[in-house]
Amino acid sequence: MTTDRYPSRHQAEASITERKDPVAYRNPDFSEGPLTKADEDFYDENGYLLFENLFEPDEIKAMIRELKQTMERNQDRDSVEVIKEPESNDIRTVF
Repeated sequence: MTTDRYPSRHQAEASITERKDPVAYRNPDFSEGPLTKADEDFYDENGYLLFENLFEPDEIKAMIRELKQTMERNQDRDSVEVIKEPESNDIRTVF
């Protein structure tokens, strides 16, 4: 039997717990990669990285358009793949 290492998924109330696994894994056999050690440390400490100008304006427009279409297609859908806010029924996540 597998034990869930993240009890927060089963608690009635939210709580902050210490992370049990690393945020990112590094294979010691490969020293080259897209992230620097400073990037990894920053991500481990803060939980995000910011890459300015990562996408071209046309790519951003396409992503926004697709996001809007996804939200519209799923607005009235009841499924475990569509997570909605309990009070407002607004979509939070679509898997």
